[in-house]
Amino acid sequence: TMTLFKETNKSSIIIHVLHGWGGGTEKHVRDMCFLTDKEPIGIMIYPSADGTTILMEIPVLGIQQEWKIESINELITMLSDMNIRFVHYHHTINVPTELINLHNLLNVKYYVTLHDYFSICPRINLLNSESNYCGIPSDLTVCEQCLSTYDNNVLPKYTTIENWRSESTAFLMNAKKVFVPSDITGKLVKKAIQIETYTRNHPEPFLVNQSMRVKFNPSVERVIKVLILGAIGDHKGLQTIVQLAEIIHNRRLPLELHIVGWTPINSS
Repeated sequence: TMTLFKETNKSSIIIHVLHGWGGGTEKHVRDMCFLTDKEPIGIMIYPSADGTTILMEIPVLGIQQEWKIESINELITMLSDMNIRFVHYHHTINVPTELINLHNLLNVKYYVTLHDYFSICPRINLLNSESNYCGIPSDLTVCEQCLSTYDNNVLPKYTTIENWRSESTAFLMNAKKVFVPSDITGKLVKKAIQIETYTRNHPEPFLVNQSMRVKFNPSVERVIKVLILGAIGDHKGLQTIVQLAEIIHNRRLPLELHIVGWTPINSS
């Protein structure tokens, strides 16, 4: 249990705060926890999918505990008695305010990794109402018009895009470092807010270790099946996959595309 861990653990701890949506962000954080292994120990803290509880998890030990939102102060009290090295924020969407302020409550430094563009736009992925890349317009009235077309039940609460970016800038500038997974991510973020970023590729230790070359023998295998993993929306290249499928069909190429996951095409 967490109580036993708190009483017996002698290692320093990194707290990873993230959303409860799973996906690539959670995968990245879990990989980081296993890379550091036992020193320092990585603890994940994130809201449940329905937002009613907070989960605290230690992946390398297989320990997890759940708190009701109204009992969040008990979680913070437990953390305050641990040897916390720093807090690492990976995402703050649907994360309670107390957790976004966790570094202050624990009196430790904090780092941030930007996994998407939530810091500069509540719509997260920089797609406009036509599902095209918006270009991050300098005229913020264009942004306000775009946001007005989006479902308010989906968007996090905000006043204006200017205030949104101002609050993000203050949070990011006070971080020890802000990491981005690629140079282009940092470049796009800087089109909207002036912060310093550091490119650090997401670790893929298990993928690298298990990758292999596969030889295709056309005399034995008549069709190459390509599997695409994940929840693939327009912001992740769905239309490119659709266009590729059309080319394969029209040219009668010996290829099959299979998406293992979800797309808007499935749901519609």
